[in-house]
Amino acid sequence: MMPTYYKNRFHNYLVAKLFENQGGLDTRLQSLRLSNKHYLKFLNTCDDLEILDKKQSKLCEALNDGLSLESFEAGTGLKNAVNRREFKIENYKMEKALTASLKKLKIDDNDENVVVSVGGMDDETVRSLYLDQLKLYILKSVQSLESNLMEVEMLKNMPPRPACPPQISQSEHHEKQDERQKRKNVFTDSFTTKLEVNPNTKSKKDLLSKEGKVLQPFTIVSSRQQLQNKVQA
Repeated sequence: MMPTYYKNRFHNYLVAKLFENQGGLDTRLQSLRLSNKHYLKFLNTCDDLEILDKKQSKLCEALNDGLSLESFEAGTGLKNAVNRREFKIENYKMEKALTASLKKLKIDDNDENVVVSVGGMDDETVRSLYLDQLKLYILKSVQSLESNLMEVEMLKNMPPRPACPPQISQSEHHEKQDERQKRKNVFTDSFTTKLEVNPNTKSKKDLLSKEGKVLQPFTIVSSRQQLQNKVQA
């Protein structure tokens, strides 16, 4: 009974880790909030079991009043630079000691789905083992909560993303292509290298030879109507 009881305490921690590693741009904020809720549930369970130390219990109480970065900083005193440094150092030392303890029993603390073989261990050893795992996960939960809450604040303050252009159907796409092709054909059909001449003149002569040589003098005007007006004048 002892191993199963303590192992079931990991459930909310594992669910929190799952949500923490999910979410694209549109769902990241929701995933982080769900992750934080499960981390807090895990910490509350450990607090009920009297596994949290005084500082962790105070943090848990502050987060229960409001799951925000402000509550986290109030519960840990991290607004003060000195307190923040001491908090980080203390957690690092505790994590290092717990990790070393678990490594002696050949347990990988990075394996979230670890199943501990308790064959040949007495109840007290097994209880101590699972307590060490819980304490390590408590430290990691606190670290993740701080990181997640900072990311939540960043995402909340981001400017709104520009709206995506409306999608067009395949038939509309083909219609637009046909329109562009028609405009291209009109330009191609109307292009000529022949000079505009007096309307009374029947023949038109080429302006350029095939080699690109100018065959006759010409004047560049802004429009065909301007040329006709000039010729008629």
